[in-house]
Amino acid sequence: MNGKVSTQYVGEAGAHGVASELLFRGYNASITSVDEGLDIVATRGPHLYNTQVKTANVSECYYYFAFNLSSFEKSNQSNTFYVVILRDWQQHSSCSASLY
Repeated sequence: MNGKVSTQYVGEAGAHGVASELLFRGYNASITSVDEGLDIVATRGPHLYNTQVKTANVSECYYYFAFNLSSFEKSNQSNTFYVVILRDWQQHSSCSASLY
């Protein structure tokens, strides 16, 4: 192994990290078995929340996260949340985080 983790592993790690944080905050969170645009389904009381997680490791100072509009449209948009995770970006002093 060359030390670089595949993007599939990075994505799964991000989803598990977000699910863990939701559990610590009192949500009943579950990672979906099949990724059809939603990574986590969570409930708290009578409310249902859908979450899509995008995760990237820092290797360059530029990132592109794609969000599928059809996934947004077919889920309950008002309860769909998007979480973007940039891992270790602070180690690169010349980088800054921006969202467009």
